[in-house]
Amino acid sequence: MTFIATQIRDAIRREMGEIPRYCSFEVRQVLPAAEGWSLRLRSIYPQQLLNETMEGNTLTWCDANGEKYFSEVADVLLESYAVLIRSCDESTPVVGDQVRIENTNFLEVLAEYWDNPDCIKASEQWTNEVTHNNVVDDTPLVKQPRFPGLRPGQMKALAIPRAKCGYLWGPPGTGKTFTLGVMIAEFMLQHPGKRVLLVSTSNAAVDQALIAVDKSLDTLRKNSLYPPHTFETARVCRYGMSASLSVFDGREHLLPLSMESVEVLQALKARPPTEDNIDWVHTKQRIRDEAKTLSKKALSGASLVAMTTYAALKQRDAIPQSEFDLVVFDEASQISIAQAWAIAPVGSTCLFAGDPRQLGPITQSRDTNVNEYLARSMFHLMEGTLRGGYTGVGSVEQVMSILNEQSRMSNDISDLVSDLFYQDVGLRVADQSTADPQWLADRKTLPLRLDEQNPEQTSWPALVSLEVDQFSNTSGLSNVREDSARHCVRIAKEALRGGYADKLMILTPFRNQRDFIRRLLRQHRCGAIRVSTVHPSQGSEYHTLVFDPVNATGHFMRASKGSRRLLNVALSRAQAQVIMLLSEQDRCNPLYHHFHQRAQRLMELSQ
Repeated sequence: MTFIATQIRDAIRREMGEIPRYCSFEVRQVLPAAEGWSLRLRSIYPQQLLNETMEGNTLTWCDANGEKYFSEVADVLLESYAVLIRSCDESTPVVGDQVRIENTNFLEVLAEYWDNPDCIKASEQWTNEVTHNNVVDDTPLVKQPRFPGLRPGQMKALAIPRAKCGYLWGPPGTGKTFTLGVMIAEFMLQHPGKRVLLVSTSNAAVDQALIAVDKSLDTLRKNSLYPPHTFETARVCRYGMSASLSVFDGREHLLPLSMESVEVLQALKARPPTEDNIDWVHTKQRIRDEAKTLSKKALSGASLVAMTTYAALKQRDAIPQSEFDLVVFDEASQISIAQAWAIAPVGSTCLFAGDPRQLGPITQSRDTNVNEYLARSMFHLMEGTLRGGYTGVGSVEQVMSILNEQSRMSNDISDLVSDLFYQDVGLRVADQSTADPQWLADRKTLPLRLDEQNPEQTSWPALVSLEVDQFSNTSGLSNVREDSARHCVRIAKEALRGGYADKLMILTPFRNQRDFIRRLLRQHRCGAIRVSTVHPSQGSEYHTLVFDPVNATGHFMRASKGSRRLLNVALSRAQAQVIMLLSEQDRCNPLYHHFHQRAQRLMELSQ
């Protein structure tokens, strides 16, 4: 492990060198606010985005004479893409100014871990146990699950043997998060007093998984499937207050706050921090302090604690080795090996849940060590060895469960996704879904006029390939295709005409194309239609998906290892229909050629 630790430290240093020290923004609006100013911002560079961790960081700007000034970010208001800064006597930013906010480097806490000899020793001990004696015992993680209506694959997943390192592979639509929720709920009820740590890559993913656990507890309680006293000991808590309050509507008991503080926080969000409301910042800080205190108590006493991987690494010194009986890594395909090895030793049993064929950890550097330890997840250890002699887990089949029944995608979309990405898994639509009339009705395609030459046609199959012009950089912006953007506008108008705005989603791999489409939609009064890049959409689903690859034969879309995963994520968001905007050139990419051929075949069968 000493050799591997040296490589990991090198990887972290190289990747940290790729992360900008500051993020740059343009000031769009300046308003007086509590004890300072509210600045509404616009990101200047697509990769440099405002985020909650910038709270407390330094903001700098220059006046007309080039004089530099500093202020502290008192709060980050993501809803309005704004920050509150404390008053600076000498100067105040004005509209049009460029400001820089000190960036929070998430790798710093990881670097601290791998610089600590005691931490390295803990990770070495864990990896040795996984390699040589992975299975703790033959006892299932959950004995004889009592939750009603589970599919056979989900029942099997709950019965996975206890292991130092186990895997739950959940392809899209298979109910991975639901299955995790049931698993954790039943584990706590069957083992009162045992503790669970749930970690994931983002606040949104943590919230989603935690609520899945709470919903499973509700179902088990309402059906009286466990004795009442077992529910009293199953204390569940979210670590930290970096969460969306609206997500926890009706489940405020999961937050590390008193109900009184939740109500105060809701009032603060509804009332902007105006100049005359000087208590706003102080009240918000008081609630933050309460959340920190209650979070620390939960960390040492709650049955289930849920937090981001970043928070877990920040609190790593406060968590003794094997403090938790079970550590669950949700969206584990996006958690790097270096992060997993740092967090895993706090659990006597670990479960990595995710899908290695969807998006992986995001890195900037192309360095070999970065690719090995930061750009790969624990799922890679199922498929081979890492340099340095670490051989991964033995008898993976014994400690891995695969979910292969999905209930999101219609039959035609499911068959396509299975053929392209999951042939060895045998991904298919669940029998319960195909037997459900409502599910089938919800998968009917929308009556849209997609063919300009034949406006009378409104019946289309689940897969549609629309012809667009090939990519040419006439706009002057990289990765922008004007013709496909205009097609997006035409489809958006159709959706609005039929009252289907909430059912349509437009995805593209590139931020520039996303922004270009958004501008066109606003110009044509179609701003209600959602547009996104692919990465933020993972975990979501939409009735009808429009996908614009922009340039499917470009280097990124053809040579990048992540391009296959990206298309997998995009296609598998759709419930009823995928509309692909493809040029003749795009169809030279084998993946998109396959889609086009499948769409043509379905079109012929439907006529």
